Amino acid sequence: MRTCLGGPKSTRISQQRVSKKRVSTNKISSRKATRTRVALKRTHFAGLALGGAKSDRTSLAFIEYYPEQNKIFLNELVDKIKNEGELPADTLIIEELTKPQYKLGLLGINAPLTRPPCLEHKCASIEACKSDEVAWMWEHYRRQSALKKNHKLFSPYTERWVDHYIATELEEPFPFTQTLGANTAPIWARARYLSRHIQVPMIEVNPKVSLWRIGRALLVQKSHLRFHKHQVEGDTARYAILKELVSRNIAFLYEADIRILVENIQAFDAFLCALTAVLQFKGQCEERPKDLPSTGGWIEIPKADIIW
Repeated sequence: MRTCLGGPKSTRISQQRVSKKRVSTNKISSRKATRTRVALKRTHFAGLALGGAKSDRTSLAFIEYYPEQNKIFLNELVDKIKNEGELPADTLIIEELTKPQYKLGLLGINAPLTRPPCLEHKCASIEACKSDEVAWMWEHYRRQSALKKNHKLFSPYTERWVDHYIATELEEPFPFTQTLGANTAPIWARARYLSRHIQVPMIEVNPKVSLWRIGRALLVQKSHLRFHKHQVEGDTARYAILKELVSRNIAFLYEADIRILVENIQAFDAFLCALTAVLQFKGQCEERPKDLPSTGGWIEIPKADIIW
């Protein structure tokens, strides 16, 4: 994947807190464009794809949305965020998200933001629990057991009803993910820590679901959407999705950023989280169905018929 799309060439590469200033090959034109953009009404959004606290798999994406022009700009990518000596990666994340020039309207994050019901409520037993969330999971379990032999019983101290809803109740089956599973529990704990230090409205995003809905709205091949993380063909799939966003004049992406998004899955997920935040702001995400529990968290799902 050597060919990239976008606007003027940019030498900016946002990796490991390297200089994030965009450098244009035409400095005069770049300054004029900057002055024009500053004068326009805009709202800032961010997407955070969290990895483990001791890894370098965390990425941030910052998006500017101009409502009057209905234009989306990927303003900045910060990828491979990790501990730097005695400076924790979490502190670096907080610094990035609290920059005064952004004044974020909404942050999309790929981590659970609520706890499973049995960590919130006290009851005699799972069987006797009267909470709406556990009652929904019982009904869901019995429906799935009728369709599938040996369907596993739920555990409401590690799972939420929305985890099951995402996995089975949409038009496409998605991998089931426990809120407090072996891989996600550390991410959940990290997200809770960060949420206490970031005074920005946050929404929970499932990048796979967002990618599916956004991709289908763009008429991207289903195979690309299902295998965008595939080790062999994933970069081709990610490029195809970005190409549609650019060619349909929905999003403006610089060439350097497209290279990072194609090469780095976490950066791509961060971009999807930010884009979902924009869609939620525009009223292009589904409302929570009234027949579902009103508590226990919700994952923002882009509409099937997105109006860009």
